[in-house]
Amino acid sequence: MNAINLYVLSLFDLAMIYVLIQGIFRIKRENILKVVLIILLGALGSSIISELIDHSIISRTTTIVYIVLYFYLLLLRSKVKFLDYLIGMVLLLIIMYTVQILMILILTLALEGFGFTFIYGLIAQSTALLALSLLTHYVGVHKLFDYINYRNVWLKSVLITSLVMFITLSYLWDLNNGTFFTSILIVGITLLMVLLVNTLVIRVSMTDKRNREQLKIYETYLPIIDHIIDEIKIKQHDYHNQVQTIALLQSQIEGTPYNEYVNDLVALDIWDQLILLENKVIMAFLYSKYKEAETKGIKLNYDFKTYAFESKYTDYEMVEMMGILIDNAFDAALDTLEKVVTVSIGFKGKMINVGVSNSVEAFSMSDIPKMFDFHHSNKGSGRGIGLYKLKTYLDREKGTINVFYDTPSQMLYVDICFS
Repeated sequence: MNAINLYVLSLFDLAMIYVLIQGIFRIKRENILKVVLIILLGALGSSIISELIDHSIISRTTTIVYIVLYFYLLLLRSKVKFLDYLIGMVLLLIIMYTVQILMILILTLALEGFGFTFIYGLIAQSTALLALSLLTHYVGVHKLFDYINYRNVWLKSVLITSLVMFITLSYLWDLNNGTFFTSILIVGITLLMVLLVNTLVIRVSMTDKRNREQLKIYETYLPIIDHIIDEIKIKQHDYHNQVQTIALLQSQIEGTPYNEYVNDLVALDIWDQLILLENKVIMAFLYSKYKEAETKGIKLNYDFKTYAFESKYTDYEMVEMMGILIDNAFDAALDTLEKVVTVSIGFKGKMINVGVSNSVEAFSMSDIPKMFDFHHSNKGSGRGIGLYKLKTYLDREKGTINVFYDTPSQMLYVDICFS
């Protein structure tokens, strides 16, 4: 094929990439003239590389690097993180190459005499572009990207390895001049082997990661438990003096001073409930949140209707779920005058019930359904993952979550139930 033919076919490649980028990263639609200009310039650069570099492997590698950098520069104002962009491009290239190969296979079976000529290339590229346009419009590739990038380490690893193997095998095909079907068979078998190896390796590493997370929880909260025990010993030592002081105040001073002293003493004694919790990791975690609330000027109250509960979730997962709720409550309460947060633990039927309420600024009921959307946040970019992650935890064991806003008191109530 001559340079003009390569340029025309490159236009289709750039158009497919642009369509997939819009679908994966959900960027706003540009003016049609600007889109055409982006595709024309991108294809021109790709064609120039192909013309200047004779070696097919170096040319193909350089073209891929050029396309990745070209579109990243165009997406700079969209504030897409570079690592997220790279994972998105890996997914994009896998999808594009897969669809292109499928179109070639279908056309090879449907059209007698199909070969690697410019006319057949146009037909294959046109059908691939149409298929990708329909795919991004009706399937929602951004959901697949979000799932792989933020929730599934195994798929991310498999995706990257698959792309590397696909490109490597295409290089081998160029070197050996193999037939199309033979090369596809080799690619398929090799990819299956890669997937199998990845599955074994990632499963082992994910198990190791879970063990490290559990160990981290115990390393974090066991020292807090030791500190709690030391504090209780100190409180026991001071108990006699406090009782004497109360007796003195009651006998000598009537009214407000005595009541204030007793109320302050009771309010400071957080241990009257925490120490009764059977799960000492949860106890240490809630104590750490109490100390954090003190530093932030937040009044944190605990209301325990039960002190013993067993869950299908690990201590690490329960700490993370409660932490998400409490951290969000802290963020919201900090913007209010009252700065009040209450955490309750009990049962609803046979399910563990954790409720968190907090003072909040004026809140619209229409915002409640959006709270658990991925990346939705009123606190700026880079936020909004916590509540989404909480919902995925609850969905796993068929847990429930309810949100209620009380307008007169301006209090937000978030209530989760899980087994």
